[in-house]
Amino acid sequence: MKKSLKIIILIIVLLIGINKIYQINQNQKSIKKETPTVKIPKLTVERLGSAKEITDKTVIVSIFANDLNTSWDFNNENDLQTKKECLENLKIGVDYITENVNKYAKTSFIYDFNLNKDLEYIGNFDKNLVVESGENYSYQTSYIKRNINSEKLLKKYAAKNIIYIFFYNTPYSNTVKPRTFRYTKKK
Repeated sequence: MKKSLKIIILIIVLLIGINKIYQINQNQKSIKKETPTVKIPKLTVERLGSAKEITDKTVIVSIFANDLNTSWDFNNENDLQTKKECLENLKIGVDYITENVNKYAKTSFIYDFNLNKDLEYIGNFDKNLVVESGENYSYQTSYIKRNINSEKLLKKYAAKNIIYIFFYNTPYSNTVKPRTFRYTKKK
């Protein structure tokens, strides 16, 4: 249950981007349709996520992060169950997004780290990553650059987009909200 909230918030952040893209596409076609808007305090539409726009095939890389205050122990039954729930909730989000995006653009996701072992990483960090500010963004992107061959994954799965999702094993009482940032390749 504790990871469900984080997945749901990530999905909502992605849906803000979907809603914006849908509105742009509908305006370009001069079709006036109302779409539901998700209101989340203190978030801006510019934060569309690491995939930026949800079109084509997207690979989702899951990073189970161990930092100074949180850690995973996959020999522990509770952590194994939580990891299973992370994948189940990721499937719910991906299915929902795919169904809604495919109304205006073709998209698909590859995310199942049980079937695709190269989509799962266990990251060990020497600082606390679960903080209110986005101060660790460059630290996390540095981990991605050093440890994940993004180009190889995009090529292997014939994908155009990649999303990196960090999972933290926080207590249920945790109040830190997840963040989504854009990660683009420099040209």
